[in-house]
Amino acid sequence: MKGFKVFALMAGNNTYENKKITNIDLAIHAEVNQKKSEIEYLEALIRELEEQYRIELRKKALMKN
Repeated sequence: MKGFKVFALMAGNNTYENKKITNIDLAIHAEVNQKKSEIEYLEALIRELEEQYRIELRKKALMKN
């Protein structure tokens, strides 16, 4: 009976450890995906602003001529 208790305790600890590792991995993946989407959004915003800046430069160049 004592051996069974030790086995059950070890199995319970392993299950708990695996569950915690899985939860941590999921949290990390969610955070990484969120940061990637933020970076993609900011890069798109930068590209849009650069395009608007180029358009303004063209307008100024045309106004000078």
